[in-house]
Amino acid sequence: MEPFLQFYHDLIPLTDDSFRPITALQRNVDANQDFYLPFKMHQPSLLALQRSGGLSTNGHLKTQRGLFSLVIFQAITFGAPAG
Repeated sequence: MEPFLQFYHDLIPLTDDSFRPITALQRNVDANQDFYLPFKMHQPSLLALQRSGGLSTNGHLKTQRGLFSLVIFQAITFGAPAG
């Protein structure tokens, strides 16, 4: 149980945008937070979705296009590299 708790303890600082990774584990997780960061609510793709004007705004979700966009985001493009 100790290694499991240590793993999470080492990654908690990555939830702060101003933190710069210092350990090898932190650098590896920071390189692809959408895939490796265990704290889903802090993953970059999800934060972008929740941002004002993002896919999850109420006005957007109430439309057919908005619902379709959200399904595509969740099922296909979540965490996909941009560009």
